[in-house]
Amino acid sequence: MKYALLIIGVPGSGKTTLTRKLISYLKDHCKKSKIETAVKMIPHHIYDLKCSQWRILGVFSDEPTSYAEGTDKLSMGVQPYFDAFAKSNKANLIIEGDRLANTKTLDTLQTSGYTVKVLEIKANPKVLNARYKKRGSSQSEVFIKGRATKVKNLLEHCARNDISTYTKFNNTPEDADWMISKICRLMH
Repeated sequence: MKYALLIIGVPGSGKTTLTRKLISYLKDHCKKSKIETAVKMIPHHIYDLKCSQWRILGVFSDEPTSYAEGTDKLSMGVQPYFDAFAKSNKANLIIEGDRLANTKTLDTLQTSGYTVKVLEIKANPKVLNARYKKRGSSQSEVFIKGRATKVKNLLEHCARNDISTYTKFNNTPEDADWMISKICRLMH
């Protein structure tokens, strides 16, 4: 059985930071760990953790940046390439960010034989505002509210289509560390 985990949340909730920590954790816990960009599989980026049969979609730097990472760094036209990839892929997938967080992705995953799980990451407003300030965010309140509506709509789609959802708060580094262990359990 293959699994897909979609990590969603409003900007600043910690999706990319969590995924970067997950990549580090998996590298540290696999004897033959190696992350490589598999451009031939999809004409964008897939970080391939061959030792654990997980593929993490997106573009991630070693250090946090002030600009988009994860799937947000992928082309706006990535969806048809992702759809073709998901249908032929045999490994578990972790998809973080906004670019592929849509009902089309969820439907493609389900029809391609994945057991799909969605993790919504939240942070309290004070933490979100501090994160926006720290990274010099120029995203408007209207844009952020739009992302919150998108998350809400995805969760409603999951409820209508029997897709498991989990909501966790990510206010501290310890919250992220706790989620790493839970993600590893969810994916098995």
